[in-house]
Amino acid sequence: NDSVAFLGLQKIDTVFPLIPQPIKIIAYNGFYDINQLNVIAVSNETLLPAANYISKILYDITSTHIQVVVENTVQKNAFNLRLSNLSNNSEQYKLSIAPSEITITGTSIQAVINGINTFRQFIIFNSISSTPSKSNFQCVLIEDKPAFHWRAYMLDVARHFFTKEEVCQTMDIMALLKLNKLHLHLTDDQGWRIPIDKHPEFLETGWKRLPNEHDSICLAKAKDNPDFQYPFDRWDRTFYFGKYSKSDIKEMIDYGMERGIEIIPEIDIPGHSSIAIKAHNNLACVGIGVGWGKEFSYPLCLGNDSVLMYYKDIFSELRELFPSKYIHVGADEADQTNWTSCPKCPTKIS
Repeated sequence: NDSVAFLGLQKIDTVFPLIPQPIKIIAYNGFYDINQLNVIAVSNETLLPAANYISKILYDITSTHIQVVVENTVQKNAFNLRLSNLSNNSEQYKLSIAPSEITITGTSIQAVINGINTFRQFIIFNSISSTPSKSNFQCVLIEDKPAFHWRAYMLDVARHFFTKEEVCQTMDIMALLKLNKLHLHLTDDQGWRIPIDKHPEFLETGWKRLPNEHDSICLAKAKDNPDFQYPFDRWDRTFYFGKYSKSDIKEMIDYGMERGIEIIPEIDIPGHSSIAIKAHNNLACVGIGVGWGKEFSYPLCLGNDSVLMYYKDIFSELRELFPSKYIHVGADEADQTNWTSCPKCPTKIS
Protein backbone atom coordinates (compact mmCIF):
# COMPACT_ATOMS: atom_id res chain seq x y z
CA ASN A 1 0.00 0.00 0.00
CA ASP A 2 1.55 3.27 -1.15
CA SER A 3 0.15 5.39 1.69
CA VAL A 4 1.54 2.98 4.29
CA ALA A 5 4.96 2.81 2.59
CA PHE A 6 5.36 6.62 2.82
CA LEU A 7 3.53 7.13 6.12
CA GLY A 8 4.88 10.17 8.02
CA LEU A 9 6.71 11.64 5.04
CA GLN A 10 5.92 14.91 3.31
CA LYS A 11 5.70 15.41 -0.42
CA ILE A 12 8.39 17.68 -1.84
CA ASP A 13 9.08 19.41 -5.16
CA THR A 14 12.05 17.70 -6.80
CA VAL A 15 12.95 17.34 -10.45
CA PHE A 16 14.35 14.00 -11.53
CA PRO A 17 16.13 13.97 -14.93
CA LEU A 18 14.57 10.70 -16.08
CA ILE A 19 14.50 9.84 -19.80
CA PRO A 20 11.77 9.46 -20.87
CA GLN A 21 9.88 11.36 -18.18
CA PRO A 22 7.40 9.07 -16.38
CA ILE A 23 3.70 9.83 -16.35
CA LYS A 24 3.59 10.30 -12.57
CA ILE A 25 6.36 11.16 -10.08
CA ILE A 26 5.84 11.94 -6.40
CA ALA A 27 8.91 12.70 -4.28
CA TYR A 28 9.04 12.53 -0.48
CA ASN A 29 11.34 14.03 2.17
CA GLY A 30 13.00 10.77 3.06
CA PHE A 31 15.69 8.40 1.90
CA TYR A 32 16.36 4.70 1.61
CA ASP A 33 19.88 3.52 2.41
CA ILE A 34 20.74 0.91 -0.19
CA ASN A 35 23.19 -0.71 2.27
CA GLN A 36 20.17 -1.91 4.28
CA LEU A 37 19.18 -4.29 1.49
CA ASN A 38 19.54 -7.90 2.53
CA VAL A 39 17.31 -9.73 0.03
CA ILE A 40 15.79 -9.55 -3.45
CA ALA A 41 12.23 -10.86 -3.14
CA VAL A 42 10.24 -11.98 -6.20
CA SER A 43 6.52 -12.71 -6.07
CA ASN A 44 6.94 -15.79 -8.28
CA GLU A 45 9.66 -17.73 -10.06
CA THR A 46 8.96 -16.20 -13.48
CA LEU A 47 10.68 -13.07 -12.16
CA LEU A 48 13.96 -14.84 -11.35
CA PRO A 49 15.63 -13.59 -14.59
CA ALA A 50 14.67 -10.02 -13.60
CA ALA A 51 16.06 -10.71 -10.13
CA ASN A 52 19.33 -11.82 -11.74
CA TYR A 53 19.42 -8.55 -13.67
CA ILE A 54 18.88 -6.32 -10.62
CA SER A 55 21.29 -8.47 -8.61
CA LYS A 56 24.15 -7.58 -10.99
CA ILE A 57 23.20 -3.90 -10.85
CA LEU A 58 23.08 -3.87 -7.04
CA TYR A 59 26.42 -5.65 -6.80
CA ASP A 60 28.02 -2.82 -8.77
CA ILE A 61 26.94 -0.29 -6.13
CA THR A 62 27.07 -2.40 -2.93
CA SER A 63 29.84 -4.94 -3.72
CA THR A 64 27.54 -7.51 -2.10
CA HIS A 65 25.84 -10.57 -3.56
CA ILE A 66 22.27 -10.19 -2.35
CA GLN A 67 20.22 -13.33 -1.80
CA VAL A 68 17.18 -13.93 -4.01
CA VAL A 69 14.05 -15.44 -2.47
CA VAL A 70 10.47 -16.13 -3.60
CA GLU A 71 8.02 -14.35 -1.27
CA ASN A 72 4.35 -13.64 -1.80
CA THR A 73 4.33 -10.41 0.22
CA VAL A 74 6.42 -7.25 0.19
CA GLN A 75 9.49 -7.67 2.39
CA LYS A 76 11.24 -5.02 4.51
CA ASN A 77 14.84 -4.13 3.65
CA ALA A 78 14.30 -5.89 0.34
CA PHE A 79 14.26 -5.11 -3.33
CA ASN A 80 10.81 -6.45 -4.15
CA LEU A 81 9.83 -7.49 -7.69
CA ARG A 82 6.14 -8.20 -8.15
CA LEU A 83 3.58 -8.93 -10.85
CA SER A 84 0.12 -7.37 -10.68
CA ASN A 85 -2.58 -6.40 -13.19
CA LEU A 86 -2.09 -2.63 -13.04
CA SER A 87 -3.82 -2.02 -16.38
CA ASN A 88 -4.26 -3.43 -19.86
CA ASN A 89 -0.90 -1.89 -20.86
CA SER A 90 1.51 -4.83 -20.81
CA GLU A 91 4.49 -2.64 -19.86
CA GLN A 92 3.03 -0.49 -17.06
CA TYR A 93 4.99 -0.49 -13.83
CA LYS A 94 5.19 1.21 -10.46
CA LEU A 95 8.49 1.96 -8.70
CA SER A 96 8.41 2.74 -4.99
CA ILE A 97 11.55 3.77 -3.12
CA ALA A 98 10.27 3.90 0.46
CA PRO A 99 12.15 4.32 3.76
CA SER A 100 11.98 0.60 4.49
CA GLU A 101 12.16 -1.10 1.08
CA ILE A 102 12.22 -0.73 -2.70
CA THR A 103 9.39 -2.29 -4.72
CA ILE A 104 8.79 -2.60 -8.45
CA THR A 105 5.38 -3.85 -9.50
CA GLY A 106 4.60 -4.51 -13.15
CA THR A 107 1.88 -5.93 -15.32
CA SER A 108 4.43 -8.24 -16.98
CA ILE A 109 8.07 -9.29 -16.74
CA GLN A 110 8.88 -6.63 -19.36
CA ALA A 111 7.13 -4.04 -17.22
CA VAL A 112 9.18 -5.02 -14.17
CA ILE A 113 12.35 -4.71 -16.28
CA ASN A 114 11.21 -1.21 -17.28
CA GLY A 115 11.03 -0.35 -13.59
CA ILE A 116 14.51 -1.76 -13.02
CA ASN A 117 15.86 0.42 -15.82
CA THR A 118 14.26 3.49 -14.24
CA PHE A 119 16.03 2.56 -11.01
CA ARG A 120 19.30 2.39 -12.98
CA GLN A 121 18.82 6.06 -13.88
CA PHE A 122 18.37 6.86 -10.17
CA ILE A 123 21.73 5.21 -9.53
CA ILE A 124 23.39 7.50 -12.07
CA PHE A 125 22.06 10.83 -10.86
CA ASN A 126 22.27 9.70 -7.21
CA SER A 127 26.01 9.27 -7.70
CA ILE A 128 26.37 12.93 -8.70
CA SER A 129 23.66 14.51 -6.56
CA SER A 130 23.89 16.21 -3.16
CA THR A 131 22.07 13.54 -1.15
CA PRO A 132 23.31 12.96 2.42
CA SER A 133 25.19 9.90 1.21
CA LYS A 134 25.78 8.25 -2.15
CA SER A 135 24.06 5.16 -0.75
CA ASN A 136 20.92 7.15 0.13
CA PHE A 137 18.16 7.12 -2.48
CA GLN A 138 15.44 9.77 -2.46
CA CYS A 139 12.04 8.33 -1.54
CA VAL A 140 9.83 8.44 -4.58
CA LEU A 141 6.76 6.88 -6.14
CA ILE A 142 6.76 6.53 -9.92
CA GLU A 143 4.03 5.21 -12.17
CA ASP A 144 4.70 4.87 -15.87
CA LYS A 145 3.86 3.07 -19.10
CA PRO A 146 5.39 3.50 -22.55
CA ALA A 147 3.61 5.56 -25.19
CA PHE A 148 4.93 3.27 -27.94
CA HIS A 149 5.24 -0.50 -27.95
CA TRP A 150 8.03 -0.49 -30.56
CA ARG A 151 11.06 1.53 -29.35
CA ALA A 152 13.91 0.64 -31.65
CA TYR A 153 17.56 1.29 -32.39
CA MET A 154 19.37 0.09 -35.53
CA LEU A 155 23.02 -0.97 -35.46
CA ASP A 156 24.78 -1.60 -38.78
CA VAL A 157 27.45 -4.21 -38.10
CA ALA A 158 27.70 -5.17 -41.79
CA ARG A 159 29.43 -2.04 -43.03
CA HIS A 160 31.37 -1.38 -39.82
CA PHE A 161 31.78 -4.28 -37.45
CA PHE A 162 30.96 -4.02 -33.75
CA THR A 163 32.18 -6.79 -31.45
CA LYS A 164 29.88 -8.86 -29.24
CA GLU A 165 31.03 -6.82 -26.25
CA GLU A 166 30.25 -3.53 -28.03
CA VAL A 167 26.79 -4.76 -29.03
CA CYS A 168 26.13 -5.69 -25.39
CA GLN A 169 27.35 -2.25 -24.25
CA THR A 170 24.95 -0.73 -26.78
CA MET A 171 22.09 -2.78 -25.31
CA ASP A 172 23.00 -1.59 -21.80
CA ILE A 173 22.49 2.00 -22.95
CA MET A 174 19.33 1.05 -24.84
CA ALA A 175 17.88 -0.59 -21.73
CA LEU A 176 18.68 2.47 -19.65
CA LEU A 177 16.48 4.49 -22.01
CA LYS A 178 13.85 1.70 -22.28
CA LEU A 179 14.49 1.03 -25.97
CA ASN A 180 13.28 -2.53 -26.54
CA LYS A 181 14.13 -3.52 -30.14
CA LEU A 182 17.67 -3.84 -31.50
CA HIS A 183 17.61 -4.00 -35.29
CA LEU A 184 20.88 -5.80 -36.09
CA HIS A 185 21.96 -5.21 -39.70
CA LEU A 186 24.02 -8.34 -40.42
CA THR A 187 24.59 -8.36 -44.19
CA ASP A 188 25.17 -5.74 -46.87
CA ASP A 189 27.37 -5.07 -49.90
CA GLN A 190 30.31 -4.42 -47.56
CA GLY A 191 30.08 -7.36 -45.18
CA TRP A 192 28.43 -10.61 -44.08
CA ARG A 193 28.76 -11.19 -40.34
CA ILE A 194 26.65 -14.24 -39.46
CA PRO A 195 27.49 -17.91 -40.09
CA ILE A 196 25.06 -20.05 -42.05
CA ASP A 197 25.88 -23.68 -41.30
CA LYS A 198 24.47 -25.00 -44.56
CA HIS A 199 26.31 -22.37 -46.62
CA PRO A 200 29.53 -21.32 -44.82
CA GLU A 201 30.81 -19.71 -48.04
CA PHE A 202 28.73 -16.57 -47.39
CA LEU A 203 30.65 -15.77 -44.20
CA GLU A 204 33.95 -16.90 -45.71
CA THR A 205 33.43 -14.43 -48.56
CA GLY A 206 32.08 -11.53 -46.54
CA TRP A 207 33.75 -11.43 -43.13
CA LYS A 208 36.68 -9.32 -44.36
CA ARG A 209 37.31 -6.83 -47.14
CA LEU A 210 39.79 -4.35 -48.52
CA PRO A 211 39.10 -0.72 -47.56
CA ASN A 212 36.64 1.02 -49.86
CA GLU A 213 36.41 4.72 -50.74
CA HIS A 214 34.49 5.53 -47.56
CA ASP A 215 37.06 3.69 -45.43
CA SER A 216 39.83 5.62 -47.17
CA ILE A 217 38.25 8.90 -46.08
CA CYS A 218 38.26 7.72 -42.46
CA LEU A 219 41.81 6.42 -42.67
CA ALA A 220 43.00 9.73 -44.15
CA LYS A 221 41.32 11.66 -41.32
CA ALA A 222 42.87 9.27 -38.79
CA LYS A 223 46.30 10.71 -39.57
CA ASP A 224 45.28 13.86 -37.73
CA ASN A 225 42.50 12.58 -35.51
CA PRO A 226 42.85 9.13 -33.85
CA ASP A 227 39.08 8.97 -33.36
CA PHE A 228 38.84 7.97 -37.02
CA GLN A 229 41.34 5.12 -36.69
CA TYR A 230 40.06 1.58 -37.13
CA PRO A 231 40.32 -0.58 -34.00
CA PHE A 232 43.30 -2.85 -34.48
CA ASP A 233 41.33 -5.93 -33.42
CA ARG A 234 39.46 -5.68 -36.75
CA TRP A 235 42.02 -4.01 -39.01
CA ASP A 236 45.43 -5.45 -39.95
CA ARG A 237 46.36 -2.50 -42.22
CA THR A 238 45.35 -4.58 -45.23
CA PHE A 239 41.92 -6.04 -44.48
CA TYR A 240 39.01 -4.77 -42.43
CA PHE A 241 37.29 -7.74 -40.77
CA GLY A 242 34.84 -9.07 -38.19
CA LYS A 243 32.37 -11.91 -37.72
CA TYR A 244 30.14 -13.56 -35.13
CA SER A 245 29.81 -17.20 -34.23
CA LYS A 246 26.37 -18.58 -33.50
CA SER A 247 27.34 -18.78 -29.82
CA ASP A 248 28.17 -15.05 -29.97
CA ILE A 249 24.71 -14.38 -31.40
CA LYS A 250 23.06 -16.50 -28.68
CA GLU A 251 24.96 -14.64 -25.97
CA MET A 252 23.82 -11.30 -27.38
CA ILE A 253 20.23 -12.54 -27.60
CA ASP A 254 20.30 -13.70 -23.96
CA TYR A 255 21.96 -10.47 -22.85
CA GLY A 256 19.27 -8.44 -24.58
CA MET A 257 16.38 -10.53 -23.27
CA GLU A 258 17.56 -10.04 -19.68
CA ARG A 259 17.36 -6.28 -20.31
CA GLY A 260 14.02 -6.38 -22.11
CA ILE A 261 15.47 -6.08 -25.62
CA GLU A 262 14.50 -8.17 -28.63
CA ILE A 263 17.15 -8.53 -31.34
CA ILE A 264 15.70 -8.42 -34.87
CA PRO A 265 18.10 -9.67 -37.58
CA GLU A 266 18.35 -8.11 -41.03
CA ILE A 267 19.50 -9.99 -44.10
CA ASP A 268 19.25 -7.66 -47.10
CA ILE A 269 17.54 -8.90 -50.26
CA PRO A 270 17.25 -8.43 -53.19
CA GLY A 271 19.56 -5.39 -53.15
CA HIS A 272 22.70 -4.86 -51.06
CA SER A 273 23.62 -8.47 -51.89
CA SER A 274 27.09 -8.12 -53.40
CA ILE A 275 28.62 -10.51 -50.85
CA ALA A 276 26.10 -13.23 -51.70
CA ILE A 277 26.76 -12.78 -55.44
CA LYS A 278 30.53 -12.92 -54.85
CA ALA A 279 30.02 -16.22 -53.02
CA HIS A 280 27.77 -17.58 -55.80
CA ASN A 281 27.92 -15.73 -59.11
CA ASN A 282 24.86 -17.65 -60.36
CA LEU A 283 22.76 -15.63 -57.88
CA ALA A 284 23.16 -12.65 -60.22
CA CYS A 285 21.20 -12.05 -63.39
CA VAL A 286 22.44 -13.83 -66.52
CA GLY A 287 25.66 -12.29 -67.79
CA ILE A 288 25.90 -9.94 -64.80
CA GLY A 289 28.10 -10.28 -61.75
CA VAL A 290 28.90 -7.95 -58.88
CA GLY A 291 28.54 -4.31 -59.83
CA TRP A 292 26.80 -1.02 -59.28
CA GLY A 293 24.08 0.82 -61.13
CA LYS A 294 23.40 4.54 -60.93
CA GLU A 295 22.83 4.51 -57.16
CA PHE A 296 22.74 0.96 -55.85
CA SER A 297 24.43 -2.40 -56.36
CA TYR A 298 23.14 -4.98 -58.81
CA PRO A 299 20.52 -7.11 -57.05
CA LEU A 300 19.86 -10.83 -56.85
CA CYS A 301 18.25 -12.47 -59.88
CA LEU A 302 14.49 -12.75 -59.36
CA GLY A 303 14.09 -15.36 -62.06
CA ASN A 304 16.66 -17.80 -60.69
CA ASP A 305 15.10 -20.54 -58.52
CA SER A 306 18.46 -21.24 -56.86
CA VAL A 307 18.25 -17.78 -55.25
CA LEU A 308 15.09 -18.88 -53.44
CA MET A 309 16.74 -22.16 -52.44
CA TYR A 310 19.73 -20.43 -50.83
CA TYR A 311 17.64 -17.87 -49.00
CA LYS A 312 15.15 -20.43 -47.74
CA ASP A 313 18.13 -22.12 -46.09
CA ILE A 314 19.38 -18.81 -44.69
CA PHE A 315 16.03 -17.72 -43.27
CA SER A 316 15.39 -21.19 -41.86
CA GLU A 317 18.59 -20.95 -39.81
CA LEU A 318 17.74 -17.43 -38.72
CA ARG A 319 14.35 -18.61 -37.43
CA GLU A 320 16.07 -21.32 -35.41
CA LEU A 321 18.61 -18.89 -33.96
CA PHE A 322 16.57 -15.75 -33.21
CA PRO A 323 13.51 -15.84 -30.90
CA SER A 324 12.14 -12.74 -32.64
CA LYS A 325 9.10 -13.41 -34.80
CA TYR A 326 10.44 -10.77 -37.21
CA ILE A 327 13.25 -10.99 -39.76
CA HIS A 328 13.97 -7.79 -41.65
CA VAL A 329 14.73 -7.86 -45.37
CA GLY A 330 15.99 -4.76 -47.14
CA ALA A 331 13.65 -4.96 -50.16
CA ASP A 332 14.34 -1.38 -51.30
CA GLU A 333 17.48 0.24 -52.75
CA ALA A 334 17.99 -2.18 -55.64
CA ASP A 335 19.07 -1.15 -59.12
CA GLN A 336 16.36 -2.70 -61.29
CA THR A 337 18.08 -2.30 -64.68
CA ASN A 338 19.32 -5.91 -64.76
CA TRP A 339 15.84 -7.33 -64.22
CA THR A 340 14.61 -5.91 -67.53
CA SER A 341 17.57 -7.26 -69.56
CA CYS A 342 17.81 -10.65 -67.82
CA PRO A 343 16.11 -13.49 -69.79
CA LYS A 344 14.91 -15.12 -66.53
CA CYS A 345 13.49 -12.20 -64.54
CA PRO A 346 10.73 -11.01 -66.95
CA THR A 347 9.46 -14.58 -67.21
CA LYS A 348 9.18 -14.90 -63.46
CA ILE A 349 7.56 -11.46 -63.11
CA SER A 350 4.90 -12.27 -65.70
